[in-house]
Amino acid sequence: MFCDWRVMAEGDYRIGLNEVQVGIPLPPVILSGLRRLVGPRQAERLAVSGEMLMPSEAFRLGFIDELAAPERVVDRAVEACQRLIALPAEAMTSTRRLARADLVAIFEADLEPELQLINKMWWNPSTQAPLRALAERLGKKAG
Repeated sequence: MFCDWRVMAEGDYRIGLNEVQVGIPLPPVILSGLRRLVGPRQAERLAVSGEMLMPSEAFRLGFIDELAAPERVVDRAVEACQRLIALPAEAMTSTRRLARADLVAIFEADLEPELQLINKMWWNPSTQAPLRALAERLGKKAG
């Protein structure tokens, strides 16, 4: 979510933040990044539901910037990086720093209470069971 350009493969893929589905609250920095991409209402909906989006929906909402054929994803990402680094460096860097000031402020905030809660919930047995099941399902898909 914090990349300059997000390219996703077209096809039967999903993207999203399913932490809540397994019992983990979304970290504040991640929620802020999501809000920045898709707006406050959609960020709330996606974060709370843990909905996993198909590529076309992720693109429509602004979660990703581009769809590409699976074999073109890396090439398109590299091309986007090349376009960015071809710009006048000082102007691009200064403008990006200003545009991302909201994110920097979140990263610099004292998030210790939230992080302690997330850590506690991460290791809770009621969270570990769904995580194990998810890992098992993903392992079967990969095989």
